[in-house]
Amino acid sequence: MMLRRLYDWTMDLAAKPNAMLWLAVLAFAESSFFPIPPDVLIIPLVLAFAWPLIRPSILAPLALFVLGLMLDLLLYTPLGLWGLVLLCVYAAILVSRNFLMGQETRVLFVWYTVAVLGAFFLAYV
Repeated sequence: MMLRRLYDWTMDLAAKPNAMLWLAVLAFAESSFFPIPPDVLIIPLVLAFAWPLIRPSILAPLALFVLGLMLDLLLYTPLGLWGLVLLCVYAAILVSRNFLMGQETRVLFVWYTVAVLGAFFLAYV
């Protein structure tokens, strides 16, 4: 319901003669609230989820920790926070690997969603 009202409000603004001004204002607001594209966080989380399922190895935790350190430097978070979060996701999926192997794609998407929510809970709470 709320998204529909927001959509209608945006479409009303687009119909006005000063629509270009409103487009600039909305684009500036969006770039201010979301300055970092979500791909920066999604790629390491996908790796932390997929590596233990596809091919667990010694190299994966090291690479995830280095990716986490790079995220910490990029996001100005305490050094080691995202490295630890990615290692926790990796460990949780590695422990549940026997259950997840051979599951339907929908089940894997649910587990990935739970892993991402857990990662953000660990990082921001």
